Amino acid sequence: MHNLSSKLDITGYSLNAFYESYADSIVERLKQIPSINIRIVVVNPESEFSKHRAALEGKSPLSVKDSINRMKQKFRNCKNIKLKQIDSSLTTMIFRIDSVMFVGPHLYKKPSKSTLTFELNKNGWLYEEYEKEFEKLWNDAADL
Repeated sequence: MHNLSSKLDITGYSLNAFYESYADSIVERLKQIPSINIRIVVVNPESEFSKHRAALEGKSPLSVKDSINRMKQKFRNCKNIKLKQIDSSLTTMIFRIDSVMFVGPHLYKKPSKSTLTFELNKNGWLYEEYEKEFEKLWNDAADL
């Protein structure tokens, strides 16, 4: 994340761990390189999908909503950060930093930060599939 230079794409439910780890760094990085584009897709915290995932991970649905609201507040003045939400479940976490992509499943009763994560090669077919998957999610999502 400290070498982020052009784009960041990420999907998640609450993205609390992401926020706690990187929110301040991202704001600072954007001051250094204002042309970075960041796209974040979350599951609508009011949806049954989000509430179900929160319960599976032993979290309160309100904590998911609070996490997303904190992110909205933190990034509200960052014009290159776009946040959207979907009204469906996620099967996989997608985290692309420039040309490096990490993906991992949303396992049963386990927070995504605690599950296995795969690093995908930019020239591989699986990278392209997840790139397309993110674009579909992004295009179907509503502004947050």
